[in-house]
Amino acid sequence: MSKASSTISKQVADFLRNEIINGNFKPGERIKESMLTSRFEVSSIPVREALKRIESEGFIEIVPYAGAVVKKVDLKLLDENVDISLMLMEYIFTSPAFEKISSKEIDEGEKIIDAMENCDDISQFPSLVTEFFDHFYRIAEKPAATEIALCILRRNMVLLSVLLKNIYHGKFDVTKHRMFIRCLREKDFATALSIRKELLINQTNSIKLFYTREQQ
Repeated sequence: MSKASSTISKQVADFLRNEIINGNFKPGERIKESMLTSRFEVSSIPVREALKRIESEGFIEIVPYAGAVVKKVDLKLLDENVDISLMLMEYIFTSPAFEKISSKEIDEGEKIIDAMENCDDISQFPSLVTEFFDHFYRIAEKPAATEIALCILRRNMVLLSVLLKNIYHGKFDVTKHRMFIRCLREKDFATALSIRKELLINQTNSIKLFYTREQQ
């Protein structure tokens, strides 16, 4: 793909991500390729690349005979995903390799948190969340567990976006993330794990509460 085509693809991906996060494309709604080629006055090549990009991020799924469809919200599946994620967290953050985490690796993780705190573009935030988990999970040298954990994260990217926009109102509170970093520097891995688990559970409960109110 040419540089120009890649730039257009990014623009289309940013547009789609923003529209999904802001609720202009609803869960289960089909995104027509022809609409995008017309809107951006481009060929189908950068549009398809953009769709592949946000599919890999977890915002849409490509359904046979239907094309690109915004991921549906399944709260029952969310419970199962959270249970698995909690087990993976414990497995990853208690590994001998993770407990050898270096100051440099902690500093690199903290830079991602800085970017999360200063992120003004809500459409870019999900990629920072993925980068954060990818960074710390890979330190544990558990590639299979890391792959599964990141897969689950991407499956729930629409829900994460709902959390960010409707509950955090576009500004992510990184207080718990700072506490996590401090615990890593102090080699207090048990508390660091506890913070990550508590944060995931609280976020999940907030999402459930939001949807319960929406359905009333």
